[in-house]
Amino acid sequence: MHYLLLMLLLLSSPIALAKEPKIKMPTVSFFSTLYVGGNHSNSNAQNAAESNANLENTTTSSMMTDIAQRLHSINFQSGLESSKGWLQSGWPHIVFVFIVTSYGYAIHQLNNGVNYINDELKWAKWKENASFDELTATGIENLSKELIFEIQMNYPDNDNPGDFNSPLITFQNELKKEFTLLRKYQKIYAFVNKAHLLFAVPFSCESLKQIPLYQARLKFVKKTYEYFVACRAINR
Repeated sequence: MHYLLLMLLLLSSPIALAKEPKIKMPTVSFFSTLYVGGNHSNSNAQNAAESNANLENTTTSSMMTDIAQRLHSINFQSGLESSKGWLQSGWPHIVFVFIVTSYGYAIHQLNNGVNYINDELKWAKWKENASFDELTATGIENLSKELIFEIQMNYPDNDNPGDFNSPLITFQNELKKEFTLLRKYQKIYAFVNKAHLLFAVPFSCESLKQIPLYQARLKFVKKTYEYFVACRAINR
């Protein structure tokens, strides 16, 4: 009986009568708020990316516009016209200087050629008064002896009068020099003649016309000397 009364008291106590707490379920408006908030965050990120892209595009466009303006500010046509004008005004002077210089050089070289042939040419004029037929009739053996004798007389070695070879070496060098200078003056004369400028030469060039003949006679002298050298080598 006492246990029954105790149980009734416990059940009727405020603790027993207290209601169990109820779990409040989220409302529809709460989920709507979350959805809108999430979309808002994504929208902010997208807007930021679009803003950066727009900024980059704007910067690039601004740079391109600035470059275009700078290029447009350069007056290319004016530069080309001024360069063309400079060339047009400068070329006549350049051509004039080139012509005068070339003319002066040609005149100087032709004058040297005339003086060389008239005054200094030696072995190409050896036996000048004799024709090739007369020289051939004399015989190369006799001519070689005469040539060697004249070489020894023209190039004596005063320090060593008995030296036979030293005059021969000097002769070989002089022969080579005459060949070289005759070839040089022939080219210059041929150029001036081909350009029809001989009328502008203030002196006679008749001696230069004889260069081919002098070259032929010089070859004959060389051949005569080579005959002597060959005979000398055989007799040794």
